[in-house]
Amino acid sequence: MQNGVPMRKRRRPQADACGPQDHMRTIIMKIFISVASAAIVGACLFSTAASASSVREPVSVRVSHAGLDLTSAAGRALFQRRLQSAIARACEPRTSGLDAFADAHRCRQEMTADASVKMAALLRRDGTQLASINATR
Repeated sequence: MQNGVPMRKRRRPQADACGPQDHMRTIIMKIFISVASAAIVGACLFSTAASASSVREPVSVRVSHAGLDLTSAAGRALFQRRLQSAIARACEPRTSGLDAFADAHRCRQEMTADASVKMAALLRRDGTQLASINATR
């Protein structure tokens, strides 16, 4: 008290006092942390969805050889074209992207290999013997 008038105590500036610039930095950091957290959560959700889509569906096709003479080269060639066409339709990618393209390629390879084995067995039953079956695209 000075001359009967109460004096206000002076505040000393604190070393960590937030000025307008410091307050703005704090807000920007909070926004950055929120955006980074959202990005991390989004990446986790996306990777979960991507791994769920990596489970492959079983694919099968039936290709008729009715009306074809599989003992002749022309009949086998026509059957091969039918087979490759059916495989291409069955293994067509359902989505876009490199993973879908790679999965479709693997599907075509597996189906072609399986079809080669089945066709060789079918031709053996018919009495035709083959050394190999070309399954090119």
